[in-house]
Amino acid sequence: MSDHPTCSTPSGGNVTVTIPPGWFTYVSGLARNSFNQMIRMRVTNGYGTNTEYLTHSPRRATETNETMKFRRSREDSYSIGATTDVQKLEFTSYYSTDPKIKDHNLEKTNSTVTALTILQAETPKHLHDEFPDYLTFFVFVQASPDQKATDTAPLFNDAVCTINLIKGTGLDHNGLPMEYDGSGGNGGTTGGGTTGGGTTGGGTTGGGTTGGGTTGGGTTGGGTTGGGTTGGGTTGGGTTGGGTTGGGTTGGGTTGGGTTGGGTTGGGTTGGGTTGGGTTGGGTTGGGGTGGGINDIALDIVFVQDCTGSQQPYIKASTDNILNISTRIAASAKLAPDALRLGLIGFRDAGDEFVTKPFPFTTDVSVMRSNLSTLVATGGGDGPEAVAEALDAALFSEWRVDATKLVILITDAPPHGIGEPTDSSPAGSPTGKEPLKIARRMAELGITLHVVACEPTLSTAYKYAYDFYKSLTKTTGGLVLPLVSAGGLADYITGPSLERVELDALVAADGKMIARRALFKEESPEALTDEYHAKYVAAGVTITTLEIEPVYAEYAEGKKNVETYDKAADVVTARPLVDVPGARLLPKFASGSVSPTVTLSKKPISKEQTGRVIKLGITKNAEVLASGKFIARPTSEDPAKNTLRINVPPGWYGFVSGLSRAKYNQAVKLNYTEDGNTNTEFLTSEFGLTDDIMRLTRTKEGFYVFAATEDLNITLDTSFFWSRDKVKGSGLDKSQYTSQKLKAIRTQTPMHSLNFFPDYITYFIMAEDQTDAEQVAGVPDYNDCVGIVNLIKKTLMVYNDDV
Repeated sequence: MSDHPTCSTPSGGNVTVTIPPGWFTYVSGLARNSFNQMIRMRVTNGYGTNTEYLTHSPRRATETNETMKFRRSREDSYSIGATTDVQKLEFTSYYSTDPKIKDHNLEKTNSTVTALTILQAETPKHLHDEFPDYLTFFVFVQASPDQKATDTAPLFNDAVCTINLIKGTGLDHNGLPMEYDGSGGNGGTTGGGTTGGGTTGGGTTGGGTTGGGTTGGGTTGGGTTGGGTTGGGTTGGGTTGGGTTGGGTTGGGTTGGGTTGGGTTGGGTTGGGTTGGGTTGGGTTGGGGTGGGINDIALDIVFVQDCTGSQQPYIKASTDNILNISTRIAASAKLAPDALRLGLIGFRDAGDEFVTKPFPFTTDVSVMRSNLSTLVATGGGDGPEAVAEALDAALFSEWRVDATKLVILITDAPPHGIGEPTDSSPAGSPTGKEPLKIARRMAELGITLHVVACEPTLSTAYKYAYDFYKSLTKTTGGLVLPLVSAGGLADYITGPSLERVELDALVAADGKMIARRALFKEESPEALTDEYHAKYVAAGVTITTLEIEPVYAEYAEGKKNVETYDKAADVVTARPLVDVPGARLLPKFASGSVSPTVTLSKKPISKEQTGRVIKLGITKNAEVLASGKFIARPTSEDPAKNTLRINVPPGWYGFVSGLSRAKYNQAVKLNYTEDGNTNTEFLTSEFGLTDDIMRLTRTKEGFYVFAATEDLNITLDTSFFWSRDKVKGSGLDKSQYTSQKLKAIRTQTPMHSLNFFPDYITYFIMAEDQTDAEQVAGVPDYNDCVGIVNLIKKTLMVYNDDV
């Protein structure tokens, strides 16, 4: 048996890839046309056969050149964990021009495509000591049998799929032995498990660069498969580069007991007020400042409900109000049908009837109400509860990758391990779950945690619970919301949900730029908060805001505890904490008989809310460290006509390939810059062939590779050129030969897989050569050339100095 992956000759719309033991696999699909498409993937190994799907079901004719979505979770790629035996990946492609035939119905009607063609590229053999062993199969799809190749449209024009395979070292990211049981994939036979601290740890480096750090070149695998020509392979130039870490945290979290300008900011856009301490508020306003119509927004909310002791009134309030809550959220945020999904996790403690009781996401409010009605408050008793286990279950919920993600924790108790005298498990979670690490992972995935603190119990029964939850919500861009009466729960859920949708719109617009400036230019979050707040105020940005009368007395000692949690590796090492010199609650609220005044209304964006926009923009593009600082992840800038810049931080390998889609001459110019030094190479197509790998002009190889660096940023500029004349290669590097526009799409390791799977990011960069006036009817935009930049993080899972 070969120790390298192999691919069969395509037969119609089918092809099979053989995956040797120890290889990780991820698949991304790019739909080129606006009709319904689907890729069925059947993985067979010693555990049996698992079937999953990547789908493209466009709602508009303009939805071309879009990533196909993993049907079960809407993620952009499908990952398959490594195993100890051989795996077979059977790949079948389907399509239909009938809009009613989509998803699983494509399989039922046997609407397979006409033909596939395959190319491959792989790590140069002589670079295996310095690079991960990496191989890509490029699969091109011809849907209809009556298609013809032209100068502007290749024969295999309907989809491009990449099957990427990375050989593991037998270790996990931190250098510990890893059992290859198939775990790690979003479609594997096993999965789940505990969180780490993201993908970092002791093994984020490991190894160094070669020969002073200069590597490069590339390779392609040989042979022709199914009409697709591949070719030679070896090395070349390229320099190492690196990156830097951004520092600091934003001024997130709340002040004055979660108050901002006289009250806790939460947010939301609902009409009317409710109960629970004098809610006031005006009429219905539009969420996110949008006008009429339906927003293209998906919202996933997981309720994490304490089911111990005195929680029955809050369970009843959720059950009674869930229809009202969901209706207000959907109407105010102008959500499309099925855009709002609700999940539920009940929790108690070790030794109770259950520790966690999860219910899957549903779009049916009656199902959610039924799920809530099954929860009964009982058990507990030692004080701290299984909060860590509940948050871990929330982290591993089946989140949609493109959704705004919220966790709303309703509790009157902290987790184990924070130092409470009544804690039966002072060493932390009995199952080893670590809440600080879970919160940091949530932040990296864009999951916001709001804590509804049931008072006065939380602050009178526990010394450090408030400080702990302030740290967790600060990390994730959320809030601590003090709730005295269960009757006010509806606003506490509706408000923060809508506010998060509105803030997410600002993150979508500005988040990438914020992250680049903070992580690569090392601008402080505080300075960015000042700048963007002035910008938003000048633009008249308004956010629906939940304001709660101040409930908490603030102490310097409490703020110090929050800072300690922010920087601690885990809750146990954060101890000892500092006792505050007085009561946590203001005297007015100490008895629990008086509720704070609550208002829910549209207001100009506050500086605190802007700070959370900054925090969300950074954390969605970084790894959050226990020190409170961030390590950058690769980011791209907006295309500037024919050029896209990708910022690559330290510790990431790069594999760059180009795919020619037209018969005329094309070139992709690669400018690789680190520490002020630039290396320039060209990938070119000059053979009059389509669906072919472009070659480096210097070596005629099909991969340009660069090594992971230790401490310097890399910028990779990809620029696209073309001509029907005899000009080719570097001769195309002139203004008259530039492509007209680019579109970039990014896929990455599925969110649930990062602890058990190589950390990868792939950019598909699609070029449109001609002007709009020169477009051929029926041929989609961005049809002429595809550049693919695969970035793999250097950890001990894929590269081991001792191997």
